[in-house]
Amino acid sequence: MSFAALSFAARWLLRSVVVSSIGLSSIGAVACAVACAAAPPGPRSVEEGGGEPSVTAQGPNASAPLPGDGSAASDGGTAVPRPAPQDMTSAPAARQGSLVERGLARGDGSPADEALRRGDAAWRGERWEEALELFERARSLAPQDPAPWVGIARARSRDAALVYGAAAGDASFEEVVVALDRALALQSDFTLARFEKGRVLLALGRPLEAKALLESVVEDAPEDAEAQSCLGVALLASGDVARARERFERAAQLEPDRAERFGNLATTQMMVGGVEDAVRSYRSAVRLDPNSAQYQNDLGVALLAGGDLEGAMQHLSRAVALEPRRATFLSNLAYAHLAAGRPEEALRIARRATELDPKLGSAWINRGTAEARLGRLPAARRALERALQLDPTDPRARDGLAELDELEASAAP
Repeated sequence: MSFAALSFAARWLLRSVVVSSIGLSSIGAVACAVACAAAPPGPRSVEEGGGEPSVTAQGPNASAPLPGDGSAASDGGTAVPRPAPQDMTSAPAARQGSLVERGLARGDGSPADEALRRGDAAWRGERWEEALELFERARSLAPQDPAPWVGIARARSRDAALVYGAAAGDASFEEVVVALDRALALQSDFTLARFEKGRVLLALGRPLEAKALLESVVEDAPEDAEAQSCLGVALLASGDVARARERFERAAQLEPDRAERFGNLATTQMMVGGVEDAVRSYRSAVRLDPNSAQYQNDLGVALLAGGDLEGAMQHLSRAVALEPRRATFLSNLAYAHLAAGRPEEALRIARRATELDPKLGSAWINRGTAEARLGRLPAARRALERALQLDPTDPRARDGLAELDELEASAAP
């Protein structure tokens, strides 16, 4: 899948939406986690995992970096490999005429335009070095044409994952920005250059700069779903949830056959407390992409938030079946079993989650909660202390330990 055929995911921006507590009968600090695409630092989410929001990703909390198990996002912080394609909401088919697929050749028959045409073909075929050589040739033949610089930017980006903040600090992406600035210096109103720069700025985690560019792109191309979606991501990252939701709604209207459009929309609906609306949107995403573990997980989380435990269990179990090594999906399923009053099963699943990703704080909290429900207070304390060690600011771990103190004090002679 080429750089141009990827869409942003927004699940990582969903924070603190489904914070639940399951009664004090054996400790109430449970945690629902949601895995998703790379997430920047920010407020805590119920996960901490992902709901990529397409701008991937991403459930009760939002998307986050992929953890050490190579799939889930850990709230404590683990190694951050490149996000998986599904978290990036890759396009199943090219939209002819869309900005994300639009070529640079104009068809005027000039030698420079022929180099652009061949460069477009190489770029679409993911022959990056060939594409770069051809776009450089076009630049030398037409030094005042901004199009070759956009091609150079595309070729240098290769198939890099466009997840919000995933390229922060990446010098190669800064070089891409320089190439796009060259194009805009030659033609400031070149829509495709502004679009590509806006997307790269999102990957670099610079939403305010991206927003200004993408707003102008949407004015030029109001029927382009990816431009609408990218602007939604920039708005969401800038804290403007209401306007972000409008952009995601428009993207879903323009491309009702794309699962990630509904995934993004559901993210903002969850953020404003529209759980029923989010459930409907996630159901649309699951209908369009039933084998996406992410959407199965996110729908399960939304159903949990809405009190549909049976439905939540069905979709969370499906997510785990599709990606059995995704620690955040396992942690969410453990949470559901706790809600259903099955601490033994919750403990088994939460233990597996902590084995896969020892830095996933929500999994340790769920594990500690299950141990406490089973009357194993020392083991519960160890698990909760581990969660607090991973994140000393996590109120769930602190509250759980405080409840343990009360339980032990009440049981003392």
